[in-house]
Amino acid sequence: MHPTINVNNLIVEVTRRCNMSCDHCLRGCSQDFDLNLDYVESLFKDIGYISTLTITGGEPSLAVDKILGIIESAKRNDVGIGDFYMATGCRWKRFGKDSWPRLTFRFTPYQDLMSFK
Repeated sequence: MHPTINVNNLIVEVTRRCNMSCDHCLRGCSQDFDLNLDYVESLFKDIGYISTLTITGGEPSLAVDKILGIIESAKRNDVGIGDFYMATGCRWKRFGKDSWPRLTFRFTPYQDLMSFK
């Protein structure tokens, strides 16, 4: 039996793809790279609770399957999650109504004014 670890803050980069090109971005240019969910599954086997889970990227909404995979892995491994945040530029790809199944989001709008020219 593995020891159970409680995590205060876990930040997961789900993709390095991005549909913007902000000069000030600390990630640099967009890259064609997505998270391998096997890493998440392996990590979550040892975690009991995450106080704050933050999903980031690139643009996370370009990797919906990875976000849902993280949530499914947390459920499968009985990982409790307190707060959930997603860092997004809000220039989302258009999704069908079933793209975000069984999820409810509360959005706090934030616009990076430096990205406008």
